[in-house]
Amino acid sequence: ITDVFGYRPRRRRAHYGLDIKVYVGDTIRAAFDGKVRIKNFERRGYGYYLVIRHPNGLETVYGHLSKFLVGVNDIVRAGDPIALGGNT
Repeated sequence: ITDVFGYRPRRRRAHYGLDIKVYVGDTIRAAFDGKVRIKNFERRGYGYYLVIRHPNGLETVYGHLSKFLVGVNDIVRAGDPIALGGNT
């Protein structure tokens, strides 16, 4: 884990996620079952990212990717490969 959820005093703002160390090309797998809602690029912040909506209404964001392995509206199961790690 490279960064945790919570307030960042140095930046005076909250960090709303959990960052996990991966290497470029590492296989990223879905944490839970769900449907791919967004597949996009953001210049500042996440770079290439995916959003998966889970049956309970929660969403998981996977950012800093190098390649997508799924498309919008694809149904994924926990453990399915969804992308490759990157450094965007």
